[in-house]
Amino acid sequence: VAAAVDLTPPAVFDVRPIANSLFNISNIVTISANVTDATAVSVVRANITMPNQSTQTFTLVKDGATDKYNTTFIAPALLGNYNVTFFANDTSNNINNTIRTNFTVVDVVSPNLTIIRCTPSSGNISQSVVCKANVTDDVGISTVIANVTLPNGTTIQQTILNSSVTYNFTFTNTVIPGLYNLTWRANDTSNNIQTAVDNFTITDVTVPAITLNAPVNN
Repeated sequence: VAAAVDLTPPAVFDVRPIANSLFNISNIVTISANVTDATAVSVVRANITMPNQSTQTFTLVKDGATDKYNTTFIAPALLGNYNVTFFANDTSNNINNTIRTNFTVVDVVSPNLTIIRCTPSSGNISQSVVCKANVTDDVGISTVIANVTLPNGTTIQQTILNSSVTYNFTFTNTVIPGLYNLTWRANDTSNNIQTAVDNFTITDVTVPAITLNAPVNN
């Protein structure tokens, strides 16, 4: 009697992530599937096609005595759709590669904006004030803006310079004594926005100059 031949590929079901799931950059994505076979499962793999069309292949590990096979994938700073194709191979070399899912990596985190206090924080009239802030993002910075509101309510947008993650400007319009309010605004390439406020004070500490015109000396 001829031995029975196994021609049935493994069954693959209950895959994760659920199709059209959203993950932020650096999130841990669980890639998993339940796999059963009439004889025995040999290997289960997942092929991930990324938004730039590059691919990565992962071997899924069996979860104890269950039918679940899984691995993890850390969402990189590459936004867009990720397609997952599962490959299940049994010990008779029958392959099921028909099951797919997908997920999308998005950027929903605002830039990190850390103020470095203006120097000097209390200055004299006509003294220049240098203001700085560190700005970082997990994808990329689009724009950094700083507005200074003078004691009389006038707001002046500043010209920003940067060296690596440090952004700065020099404010020279310090002709009015009082409190100068500063608003930083950082926008990343995904249009996530972060703001922060600071201030500095300008005082008049220069004594008046007196010129004696009369009487004439001596």
